[in-house]
Amino acid sequence: MNEAPKVVVHPSAPAAAPSPSQTIVGAAAAQQATVKDALGRTIVVKRLKTVERMRLFKILGPAGSENKQLIGYAALATAVVSIDGEAVPFPSSERMIEVMVDRLSDEGLEAVGECYRAQGWVKEQEEQGDPAAIKN
Repeated sequence: MNEAPKVVVHPSAPAAAPSPSQTIVGAAAAQQATVKDALGRTIVVKRLKTVERMRLFKILGPAGSENKQLIGYAALATAVVSIDGEAVPFPSSERMIEVMVDRLSDEGLEAVGECYRAQGWVKEQEEQGDPAAIKN
């Protein structure tokens, strides 16, 4: 007589450790948040990395980097990853920043700033100044 093979199920088998790629993607996703602006647009925002802030300063130059209002608007605009599902690249020129600021308008910039504050990505000294002054 042939017996049917036994199947042994091991409950609670250990989960596989995430791959290095999964770890990097997971960490990047943790540094993003989604917000809706007053115009109903869905905006995905990321926390700017140190190297991205450095690139932003290089684009704006010495005079632009000293202008609190300019750097505030530019930082908010460069923190946007997508608008309504359309990917937004990191700018490579001052003109690209201007186009993004114009595209976001006051409603989008305000939503991005609120998102930064809600995520705790704003340092206290920046919150006390201009609401758009998010540099870190």
